[in-house]
Amino acid sequence: MQDTAPVRRALKSMFIVALVVASVLVALELHQELTPVPGSDEPVIVSVPPGATTRQIGLILQEAGLVKHAWMFRLVVEMKGQDGKLRAGEYELRPGITMAQIVEKLLRGHVVTYPLTVPEGLTVEQIATLVEQRGLGSREKFLEAVRNPELVREFLPEDAECREPLEGYLFPDTYLFPRHVTEEFMVRAMVSRFNQVFSEEWRRRATDLGFSAHQMATLASIIEREAVVADERPIISGVYHNRLKVGMRLQADPTVLYALGRSSGAVRFRDLEVDSPYNTYRYAGLPPGPIANFGVAALRAALFPADVPYYYFVARNDGTHAFAVTYQQHLANIAKYQR
Repeated sequence: MQDTAPVRRALKSMFIVALVVASVLVALELHQELTPVPGSDEPVIVSVPPGATTRQIGLILQEAGLVKHAWMFRLVVEMKGQDGKLRAGEYELRPGITMAQIVEKLLRGHVVTYPLTVPEGLTVEQIATLVEQRGLGSREKFLEAVRNPELVREFLPEDAECREPLEGYLFPDTYLFPRHVTEEFMVRAMVSRFNQVFSEEWRRRATDLGFSAHQMATLASIIEREAVVADERPIISGVYHNRLKVGMRLQADPTVLYALGRSSGAVRFRDLEVDSPYNTYRYAGLPPGPIANFGVAALRAALFPADVPYYYFVARNDGTHAFAVTYQQHLANIAKYQR
């Protein structure tokens, strides 16, 4: 019988060579797949919708030219044991980034954020409009979140009575929000910032002055809307504190505007007759709640008023005010500056 051992050895050697060649080809193919896709230096914004599967995300990345084949992206994610863990949102990715780096970004949720600057003195409705104008959410849904009874109970003091829930509690600041974030998330971020600024130390200060935190927030909102020049905030606060101590009405024009549903414009004599608890010309003491969302400077002024003898002030029409101790002095200032 013919000896077949040499043939078997030859076939075995050929099989091993073929296997090595195949392994090299597969390795080269995998290397090619995992090699960053060449392209321009311009970043690409990729949007991963909520609930997208790894396969769908791979197809999005393939269409954007960031990976060569979606199936390889899915394979890499599954091999890492991260299937179903990639986060939704907008991502800024540059051509040339490796697949491993893409996976890491999507795992960590390094999404693109957009600034929302909320100026001091806006009302809740104005902030809702601003959110919609910036393309970050719906005005209607933002107001729904602000008026959500559960959210109001969570954040608003039990004794607080506001015409607009959470008025004064949406702290003015610059926030960074990603796309697809809910309006409730934005409201929570703003109220959390309020609670961070209005610290326990400052709340104790309010108590020492004989105010609740809500009352102090109300006073701060009036100072925010009344003061134009920063240096006058503590002085205007001192006037209001003096009036409250002796039971005088605050007679603050911004509270009348708020009662009328306006945020600007002149206050006319007939406006002073509006029957609203926010009208401090008709009702003594502080109004039921804040009339705007105030900044840290107004809150500090409310908590630390200037020690002044004034009970009156009138606008000079240049942003500053003329202050007076007596009513006669006040009338003289009116005649001088409000002709």
